[in-house]
Amino acid sequence: MRFLGECRQRRWRGVFGLAFTGVAFSLTGCGSGGSDGPVAEPVSDYQPPDRAQELETTVIANHGPAETLRVRTHLPANGARLLFMEGRSATRTDEDGSAWVDPDGRRVVVFDPRGRVERIIQGESFPTGIDPWLAKVDSEGGWLFSMDGSGHPLPPTSPAGPVVPPAPVTGADGSRIGASRSPVFHPLAPVRPDMPLLWVAPSPEEPFKPMGRVRSASEPLLGHLENSGWNVPTPDGGAYFAWALEPRLSRFDAEGTLLWESSWVPERSVATPRLEAVDGTARAAFDIVHHGLALGPDGRTYILGPVTEDGTRHRILVFEDDGELKRWGTAPREHGIFVDRRGAVYAVSVEDALSGSATGQRSAFEPFRLPSLEGDDTIALEDHRGKVVVVNFWASWCPPCRREIPALDSLRAELDPSEAEVIGLNVDRIAGQGISFLAELGGVEFPNAQGDEGDLRHRYGYRGLPYTVILDRDHRVVQSLYGFGSSVEPIRQVVLEELGR
Repeated sequence: MRFLGECRQRRWRGVFGLAFTGVAFSLTGCGSGGSDGPVAEPVSDYQPPDRAQELETTVIANHGPAETLRVRTHLPANGARLLFMEGRSATRTDEDGSAWVDPDGRRVVVFDPRGRVERIIQGESFPTGIDPWLAKVDSEGGWLFSMDGSGHPLPPTSPAGPVVPPAPVTGADGSRIGASRSPVFHPLAPVRPDMPLLWVAPSPEEPFKPMGRVRSASEPLLGHLENSGWNVPTPDGGAYFAWALEPRLSRFDAEGTLLWESSWVPERSVATPRLEAVDGTARAAFDIVHHGLALGPDGRTYILGPVTEDGTRHRILVFEDDGELKRWGTAPREHGIFVDRRGAVYAVSVEDALSGSATGQRSAFEPFRLPSLEGDDTIALEDHRGKVVVVNFWASWCPPCRREIPALDSLRAELDPSEAEVIGLNVDRIAGQGISFLAELGGVEFPNAQGDEGDLRHRYGYRGLPYTVILDRDHRVVQSLYGFGSSVEPIRQVVLEELGR
């Protein structure tokens, strides 16, 4: 079974393989926007953790954090590294930046160490209905994704660049998954006492080696579930492991020895996982404690904790390398969480995070020249050189397109036609369906072209419709969006920012 990065902290009772989606919330004030001032405020009634020695392992029981984070709302001038976004961990690159998987846009977004979008790599084969995460780089330099041990590669020719060697593998069955970036829950099955908890690959060329040992489960069939979690490599070749279903962080050295285990009291009760019989089928009932794990540029370990009771914010926990719970705070759910070398934390909306591109390193959008949907002319991207262009892929059978197209037409009416344009690419297979669809909507002012769905999907790698790409004046990709919510505002903001450059 696998759980995805946007699961809620509340208990879920359901069959294996469920995917959970989240809702983006607007940013509310939660601290100063600059990089000056203290990173956190001391907790007046702080109690140091209790420490005990059990054989070679130190057991740390935290009573609470020493400090409360001051979460800022704007990135500083010198930047910060992305650790989490939309409830998913990012993968650190060799250049000390980060790479984040955007399954909706079927792409990898690569951030530089300052938190700016360095490049966007479009994918070809994201599986439908799952939440992939960045696993590693294959021998030809292409990015790999993983869900259950299988890889979903991007084109090997993509300018991916190197990433840190694969982290330990989550899963008690010994499957070689690469660097997991989401809790991986296997089907109901027991574990053997001699199974390793993790598998570690020091480098892509070296074989995996075992690390740690699984724990006995409360119910035999919950063995895989209760031994699932998040993990990241450490600079010394070891690993951190955050247990997905309990408030516990483990630290292993390069030889696989468990150095310490740190626990803390959660803000809400966490139920013991158990089996329930529903309609004659055994199902698991459990609570998710962690949504992500990352090593910050300040050398501390960051956990994306549970969603708060009102469902709008994530808890962020910060640990020292000796297991002490150093700090905690909250940040708006689904935002990008950035951290700088001082340990200052910044929560930035996804729209702002993805629009912070280094313009010289954006990917070129493949040009097109297609027949007009309503006339004998052709519509070509190159005819709009020097303009910011919004390219919208749509079809008459797409319900969200019915909401988005009028909104895009209203946006187009606000823009100076000499500075910006909206172009629609219809992919209906039957001639006339797109024209009839626009007529039902009352017509639109922006130009629309007729394209072959198979050809456009192959050329531009979109997963579904509607698919919208915002291009700068040189027709390089600023941002791509899959689906449509309730407002065109995210598109408007990116367009206006590009017009103001």
